[in-house]
Amino acid sequence: MNARSKRSLAAALLSCMVACPLPALAGSYEVVFRDEFDYLGAPDPEKWTYDEGTGRNGWGNGEAQYYTSSGNAWVDGECLVIEARKERRDTAEYTSAKLITKGLHEWKEGIIEIRAKLPVGRGTWSAIWLVPEDKRYGGWVDSGEIDLVEYVGCERGIVYSSLHTHENNSSQKNPITNSLDLGDEDEDFHIYVLEWTQDVIIIYVDNEELLRYEKPESSQEEAWKTWPFDLPFYLIMNVAVGGSWGGYMGIDDECFPQRMMVDYVRVYQKPDE
Repeated sequence: MNARSKRSLAAALLSCMVACPLPALAGSYEVVFRDEFDYLGAPDPEKWTYDEGTGRNGWGNGEAQYYTSSGNAWVDGECLVIEARKERRDTAEYTSAKLITKGLHEWKEGIIEIRAKLPVGRGTWSAIWLVPEDKRYGGWVDSGEIDLVEYVGCERGIVYSSLHTHENNSSQKNPITNSLDLGDEDEDFHIYVLEWTQDVIIIYVDNEELLRYEKPESSQEEAWKTWPFDLPFYLIMNVAVGGSWGGYMGIDDECFPQRMMVDYVRVYQKPDE
């Protein structure tokens, strides 16, 4: 384990209490998932799998990359590395990776803490986000989406956190969203925290509250339209290239390869959840 981030469970809990705005973590929350990325080789297959292919597979936003299941993501003993490259695969001019916990791990409510460094090249569109596998309220975006952090490299320094529901989403140009200017610290590691309860979702960046959304009052029949967050969600981490947002100012081919570096992922829940 490296001295910067690989700690014992007890030390990790204490560190989180001091460094992060996690409410009464010790005593009321317990770790239910963690990956410290303190090993070498492929990401742990008991924790991570992949989306593979291009937007033709039924997802994507006009992005230019081909997501691979090998070669573009690895663990170097300290961090998970997700690398976008300028190389042709199938019909795409770029390759990258999209790691997911779908089919392996999902969570409803709790606290998710991730320490990561995001790529800054123009044309990159990196994201750490969550969606449900259960689409009981309908497809995107009726069953909800939680964007813990998004960073488009053409908007240097600005990170976004957003929530999408039937009533509020990017298609309608009214997502529940906020942004933070990291300035010249955008190439550093930052801690992103999602706090999710039955009644509120709060997102923090480096101990600063960035976004708060409280469950609106509504009839039981209509509640899903503004609060679909009563389903288990799985975690996604990816680096896209181009697309409707990431590529709106073009793609700088000279900036590649570009990497997302993830120091750790930790998920906490109350014992009865």
